[in-house]
Amino acid sequence: MHKYEIMAIVNPKADVAVYTSIVEEVFGKENVSKLEKLEKNELAYEINKSKHAQYVLALVEAKGESMAEFTRRTNIVKDIWRTLVINLDSEKV
Repeated sequence: MHKYEIMAIVNPKADVAVYTSIVEEVFGKENVSKLEKLEKNELAYEINKSKHAQYVLALVEAKGESMAEFTRRTNIVKDIWRTLVINLDSEKV
C-alpha cells in the first residue's frame, strides 16, 4: 500500500459530493485519511469557459491498481476538470 495525495479541480457549480463519492468507492472509507474541500479560487486560465473552480484534496492509502480505476472514473465525470496524483512514498524529502 502506498500513500497518495490527490488534488482535483472541480466545476464550482457542481456538487463536490460526486468527487468524494468516487474517492470513497474506489479506495474505501477506511483508506481515506483526509478528504477536504478547499476554497473556490480564480483560475490562471479558463477551463470549460469558467474562470473559477473548486479545489478538493484527498490523502489516501492504496495499491497502484486502484489508481488506474480512480483515473478512469474521474475522466468519465464531466464536472471533475483536472486531477493531480502524487505518490508520497516516492517523493524525496
